[in-house]
Amino acid sequence: LGKLGAAEFSYRIDLAYQNGGTFLRNVTNARKVYFGVVQMKYKNTTLRLNAQTKQLRQPPHKNNVATADGLPWLGAGRDESFLDKASMIRNSTSQVRGTLIQRLAPGWSLNAYGTISHYRYGPQSVLIVDQVNYQRQIVRMFARRNNGGVDAYTGGADVNGEYKLFGRQFRTSFGGTALPISVAVKSRL
Repeated sequence: LGKLGAAEFSYRIDLAYQNGGTFLRNVTNARKVYFGVVQMKYKNTTLRLNAQTKQLRQPPHKNNVATADGLPWLGAGRDESFLDKASMIRNSTSQVRGTLIQRLAPGWSLNAYGTISHYRYGPQSVLIVDQVNYQRQIVRMFARRNNGGVDAYTGGADVNGEYKLFGRQFRTSFGGTALPISVAVKSRL
């Protein structure tokens, strides 16, 4: 980006898009990925702020129909997914991260960071086969719809150093991390 006094500013942006099918019938594999970072360097200090998000549309699970012998039934062909087009779910992951790197001495640095992460999935329709009785020709099953997510807030710091002692090269790292997580899972029968 340029300079402001002795501070140097730079950035990077990555974008990706994929939308297509797979070899399995009725299965899509669509994704969007965005990543960006802004960085400032001033003397012995580097400050970075990055953000990223990833959005997927994919099958929730693999479906197979089992025969009475317990083997997968392949009568519909190897490309049969046993999924309908509406069963694809959405996953989204977003993250914002700030990092401070302070060079303390030659070969030594302090890294401090904070991260906010969000993960969401759904809606996901789940069909659960509860009981199969081949003699009576009865299959019992129930369905539900899931939505869920996880939020994580992380912070930490570590000190890293490289040095020589008695003619040998060493690396040392020590620090700590705090990781409070909140989970929000919703399920409807």
